[in-house]
Amino acid sequence: MFSGSEKMKKKILLYILIPLFIIVIAIFNLNSNKSDAIKFKEEYEKYNNKYYRLNISDANPIKYSNYDEVFNIIESGTGIIFIGYPKCNKCRKVVSNLIDISIENEISKIYYLNIKNDMDYYEVNNKKLVYKVDSSGNELKGSKNYFKLLKKLDKYLDKYIIIDNEKEYDTSEKRIKNPTIIFVRDGEIIDVMNTFDSNYKVYIEDYIMDMTSETCSTNGNSGC
Repeated sequence: MFSGSEKMKKKILLYILIPLFIIVIAIFNLNSNKSDAIKFKEEYEKYNNKYYRLNISDANPIKYSNYDEVFNIIESGTGIIFIGYPKCNKCRKVVSNLIDISIENEISKIYYLNIKNDMDYYEVNNKKLVYKVDSSGNELKGSKNYFKLLKKLDKYLDKYIIIDNEKEYDTSEKRIKNPTIIFVRDGEIIDVMNTFDSNYKVYIEDYIMDMTSETCSTNGNSGC
């Protein structure tokens, strides 16, 4: 049997724990229910003090994607795929303009894929190519999905060359650069943008207008 003081302690403990539990659940649900647009905005803007400063619209058309969805788009769908990551200054500049142009042209979705941790990485050691290793000593050989995407984009990509002491080392692979934008219409790749000169914003707008005028307006594709 519990004494009166023990019962009181249990009641007080319950009064403390139950509200805490409710608060934790509420916070979890709040984070789970955040739209992709808000999550992307927060993910990128939190690095504003260290990298290129962004002010992303709350109504941006970013949709967090995955390899399966990207493969389906490339094989039989329509959409704009942005590959990049938040700690990349060029990615930040490019996606900012991509979002603005997409909003202006009423694009409802940009499929976002971060492949940075899936890529393979080489370095030169004693004049030989070797895999880089992570902080746990694991070789960074790249994931199966990364190499599958590499194969699908092969003809649009440059060689993966490592330069060490002014000497070039050919990895015998192609390379997906960060950032990269893939424009796909009806399962056909229109273009893969991975170099961004002074006119790249014009090219983005041209591709988007081409996609919206020829496909999205007639088919009502949800990727547009």
